[in-house]
Amino acid sequence: MARRSTPRAKTGCATCRIRRVKCDEMRPHCLKCTQTGRKCDGFPVPGPGGGPATTPPPALPLRSVASYSIPFRVPGSQKDRQLLHYFCVQGATDVSGFCRTAFWSHTVLQACQSNATVRQALTALSSLHIDLATPDCHGAEAGVQEATLARYGLALRALRRRVDKQDTEGKKDEAVIGALICCVLFYGFESALGNSKAAMRHLGSGLSLWAAHYSKPAANRDGCLDEISDVLARLDMQASFFDDSRVPTLPLVSADQRVLGLRICPAQAFSGLADAQRELVKLQNWLLRFLLENLVADSGLQDTGIPGPILQEKKLLLSELGAWRQSIARLGECSPSADGIFLCSFQTLLVQHDVAQMLLASRVPDDDSVFGAVPNPAAEEVIRLAESVVRLHSNGDAASRRTLSSETGIVAPLALLAIKCADTFLSRRAVKLLIASDRREGLYDATTMAAMVQQMELLRQQRMQRFKSGQKSSVASLEHWTADAIDQAEGGMDNISDRLAEMMEAGQGDAI
Repeated sequence: MARRSTPRAKTGCATCRIRRVKCDEMRPHCLKCTQTGRKCDGFPVPGPGGGPATTPPPALPLRSVASYSIPFRVPGSQKDRQLLHYFCVQGATDVSGFCRTAFWSHTVLQACQSNATVRQALTALSSLHIDLATPDCHGAEAGVQEATLARYGLALRALRRRVDKQDTEGKKDEAVIGALICCVLFYGFESALGNSKAAMRHLGSGLSLWAAHYSKPAANRDGCLDEISDVLARLDMQASFFDDSRVPTLPLVSADQRVLGLRICPAQAFSGLADAQRELVKLQNWLLRFLLENLVADSGLQDTGIPGPILQEKKLLLSELGAWRQSIARLGECSPSADGIFLCSFQTLLVQHDVAQMLLASRVPDDDSVFGAVPNPAAEEVIRLAESVVRLHSNGDAASRRTLSSETGIVAPLALLAIKCADTFLSRRAVKLLIASDRREGLYDATTMAAMVQQMELLRQQRMQRFKSGQKSSVASLEHWTADAIDQAEGGMDNISDRLAEMMEAGQGDAI
């Protein structure tokens, strides 16, 4: 009698029948299934206590992942590879914001290849973005996953061990570069959580480390050091705009340049958007240093009461800002077939520039006509540009999820306009745009900024009830009506919101 053959057990998912080990490795999205568009069941595993077999939920909320888009071989777990894949295909784009830079798309990933500490820090940041930004993630509603915080803790401890360890002379630069990148990644992690003080501490550590090792330019400097320098300069400016009493740490403009200028040639286009952004950050650095150094000269004095050198420096800085505007306009003329990514970056830089120019024009001495004009064509142009950026950005996949960037974009300029503009219509239009953007850009959260401006509006309405007439008082900006709350809050925009809430609860709406 012939012996009946025993059916062989299935060794893969019900759809693709690929071998068990490969299916288990790629579960729940097998490579063959995702490439052909078929539903993949994954390989069932025994339930707790040997119960019925179950298919585990997706490890990451990544739909239709056909392959891992990682430009290098990654040691570590499958989870690490999934998190790095997410950063390559989505996270880097979000973190870098509207202005794409090589630091997020190249430098960080290059460091991951050889530096385990950077890899741990990046997987923690990637995991946090999935928790907070992806709508179909299981942790999005409950908050940050414990595994994400555990990854962050491991990265922090790994960096401390690396710093404490006495590196050999040959690995000194590699260790310092890794530590600098980690400081930027940790800043991104804490700012995404809204922990501004912790984020600034990490930034401060990075800036101190940079000053100790690479403050002087070198002819043979590695390209990644230039990218690190640029991102630290941008975050340094972000922190100083967030806390307007903070002097920028990096001296991007020398004393001679503050007398002679940066020599931006308006007749020549920038070589690219990265070049334009780098020069704009220098001008912003110069602007904040100038304003903070001349607070006394800005307290109500007229032109005749302000020393000549101060007025001359303001005139020079306004001229440099004008030259920058002409150079980037020529860059735009040279790119007639620009795509949406270029336009987003281009218009974002214009928003940042125009608000900086308005801020300088309104100070030293005070000029209420800059933000106090009703209507205000300059402010309206800034809002129009910001609306265009949000519209271009929302045309893609970003419309369905919250965007978390570490870089400055449009949130800070819109919040500043909403607070300073006396044109109520434009102020409220800026608030609506903040809410619609649903973005966090480093220390600035659009929803939080909108709520703060709305608190100011309530306080203004309470205080305006004292005035039965007087058109001049009724059209003053939110900054005018809530100046005491702004002045009493130290340490950043978060504290202004807290101070406003305290004043509202204490019934100080009648005080001004």
